[in-house]
Amino acid sequence: MSSWRNGKALAAAISRDTAIVDQRLLQAFASVPRERFVGSPPWLIARPSYDGSSGATYEETNDLKALYGNVSIALDSGRQLYNGAPGTVAVWLDALAPQCGERAFHVGCATGYYTAILSQLVGRTGVVVGVDVDEKLVRIAEKALAEHRNVMVEAADGLRFDPGTFDVALVSAGLAEIPALWLSRMSSRGRFTIPLTVPLPSRGGQTNLSKGIVFLVERIGAQYSARMIGGAIIFTAAGEEARDAQRRLMKSLERASPREVRSLRRDAHLPSEACWLHNNSYCLSRAQIPSLGSVTVSG
Repeated sequence: MSSWRNGKALAAAISRDTAIVDQRLLQAFASVPRERFVGSPPWLIARPSYDGSSGATYEETNDLKALYGNVSIALDSGRQLYNGAPGTVAVWLDALAPQCGERAFHVGCATGYYTAILSQLVGRTGVVVGVDVDEKLVRIAEKALAEHRNVMVEAADGLRFDPGTFDVALVSAGLAEIPALWLSRMSSRGRFTIPLTVPLPSRGGQTNLSKGIVFLVERIGAQYSARMIGGAIIFTAAGEEARDAQRRLMKSLERASPREVRSLRRDAHLPSEACWLHNNSYCLSRAQIPSLGSVTVSG
């Protein structure tokens, strides 16, 4: 079966599993050959445990068709590094709704598969900037993305890399807090998805996985809306310096549902009942921004 037919099967599986109806997004998944980004066969189909603490089970396959299921593929099983299930990332991209001509930023691009999907969505008049801290993965991405003339990838720490002004950003790694730089680089219509996560316990030694909530943040003029769009078990980008931020996030998760988040505030203010997660540089709030309706606080 050709890559095109396999791609159509993947698009159909994503639509079935997620109820996504955006034909541009489904077409992007149908048109990108996944095998170009996941190494040579045999491939390892990864099925992480629900809590991630016991790692994953793996199924070895030489069947190209298997890559086009809604499954994760191990890029480095020893590091718990996966090319994540397309249905999961498709939900994030559906919320982002990248448009032709927009400038996209991909943090944690790894070997470039979802960078290629972004490339299809922003089109020839758009630009995609991808970064990953792993230079080896970036070199693979450069080769795999050679046909995508609107893509630039760089080996860099995505938390410190300045992407310039962007319209959409896809964050493919778990963080404990939102970098202030990204908020400053959002265009007037900018939006990004970000997994805010805490480390998972490990039953067999060190784990690189984290678990948490994926938020969509959208800029509306000088204000920012924010809402939960799902959960994630994902490779963590947070280091030892993030411990305090992880503790704050954990307390917020224990105290109130992240589904209550409605906005992100950057103005200086004292913590209040409306604050779901209050940090020095921003606050995820349960209050609606005025342009989206009256201020309401749940709980």
